[in-house]
Amino acid sequence: MNKDTSREPSEKKAAVLQAVLAYLNTPTSGEKLTISNIAKQTNIGKSTIYEYFESKEDLITGALMRLMETYEEALLDAETFKALSFQEAFMKHYHKLLSLSKQNRMIQEFSHHPDIALLPEEKKRLLLKRMRKTVDIYQKRMREILQKGIDEGLLSQNIGQTRKQSIESLVFGSVFAYCDPFNDWDADAIAEDVYQCILKLHH
Repeated sequence: MNKDTSREPSEKKAAVLQAVLAYLNTPTSGEKLTISNIAKQTNIGKSTIYEYFESKEDLITGALMRLMETYEEALLDAETFKALSFQEAFMKHYHKLLSLSKQNRMIQEFSHHPDIALLPEEKKRLLLKRMRKTVDIYQKRMREILQKGIDEGLLSQNIGQTRKQSIESLVFGSVFAYCDPFNDWDADAIAEDVYQCILKLHH
């Protein structure tokens, strides 16, 4: 098979990382995650892949790092966010969370995913630190969205820390539950239910 020489290096690297994420998301597919398999799937030479990543472990780490960047890039930009109402901002933000999490279920299985579990402890610590940063960014944006609700008079400003934590648990817990393959939930329905629950919990 002729290797693809038409794509730019950045495009090839992106294709490799996307292929790795696809493997990580389907650990029961029967295909092993190897550099040879990634090379075949992407039609990119192994030697080219090794120019970007020194080992399979680096490949997995790079793919998960890129995934975290994708999550952060999916956040609404500042100007768009500013123009939205509380309900609009919440719905857009929540649907982005549902969509990204549905596409990347292996994030929920991080600690016992067969390929990720074999990574050196140093790389796992690096990934966990990066994931924590991404979660913090999403939690910060959620607090900004809730502040919109307060400013619009839809939410109470005087609620305790425990109630705030309950609301965050409701949002992120429902996202994880939605991604369970055994749950056939409607995204619009769950988004509306969570929104209504927040209105009630925030009074």
